[in-house]
Amino acid sequence: MSSILVFRIGSLGDTLVALPALWRIREHFRCDTITLLCDHPAKGRYVLAADLLNGIGIADHFLQYSVDRSQNFAGSLAGKLATWTRVLAGRFDTIVYLARRVEWHRTLRGTAGSFAPKAFGD
Repeated sequence: MSSILVFRIGSLGDTLVALPALWRIREHFRCDTITLLCDHPAKGRYVLAADLLNGIGIADHFLQYSVDRSQNFAGSLAGKLATWTRVLAGRFDTIVYLARRVEWHRTLRGTAGSFAPKAFGD
């Protein structure tokens, strides 16, 4: 059994749009453990992906990272480092990135090899 990390940014609308892709990922990796890495805005009232998808079978685990645009550079960097540390600790075999923005896609493409032997989304 492999460990799969699915990275998807967004709240309610983005999560709903991603549902067909998420179900296809589950179908493809049906016997594997899937962890969904998703954002958790620090401020505001949002429907979170973990709240929406928990218990329906798409993901076995949820790994959330805080998004707080009011933080200074040091606070933002510390949060990102903490998230990457948690991702590395997961020892994922495969990363699936559901791109939302081109700049994130380029960033992940350059670093995916550091986190997992395989990465999809190129």
